[in-house]
Amino acid sequence: GVVTYYGIGVYANKVQGIAYLQEAVNKKVFYAHLLLLHIFFVQNNYVKTFELLQSFVKYGFVSVYDVLLGRFYAGDFGSEYIDKYEAFKCFKRAIGSDIVEAYRLFGKCYEVGYGVSKDEYEAFKYYKKGAFAGDAESQFELANCYLTALGTEKNPVSGKRWLMEAAKNGYNKAQYLLGICNYYYYIL
Repeated sequence: GVVTYYGIGVYANKVQGIAYLQEAVNKKVFYAHLLLLHIFFVQNNYVKTFELLQSFVKYGFVSVYDVLLGRFYAGDFGSEYIDKYEAFKCFKRAIGSDIVEAYRLFGKCYEVGYGVSKDEYEAFKYYKKGAFAGDAESQFELANCYLTALGTEKNPVSGKRWLMEAAKNGYNKAQYLLGICNYYYYIL
């Protein structure tokens, strides 16, 4: 399927390549799932992407796809398959596999009560796990927790430390906020 889709040593035929990959998907071939998922996602074909993600999880393939499936259920990518309880369950499974991004998404569910009862202390706990695991967005969320006393005591020193860490790791919202603070001489 890949050879036909991309025209490697043969004439490219995207329609036939997708058909071959789909046959392999029906036979539960992991790499066919992965390649077809990539093709559909890049083409912004979110309906097909969603269907493949469901089969990925159903067949027990790599748990990182739980994060992507959870994001579909959460309404990212303009998804029509919004189900906050399914999103929460997907993020929970991904945490069980130690997927770093899942800590932040799981924390956000607790922060806003998405698919679970709102619990700022649980949100803080998962943001902290993600931050220590090196996820820049989790570091930003943890900084916010310390700066606004979300699930913990207010601690501007820790807040600034985590904001600087997120900025250092390339998270643009943290860089922007630090830039604004520095421009106006606002000391956290």
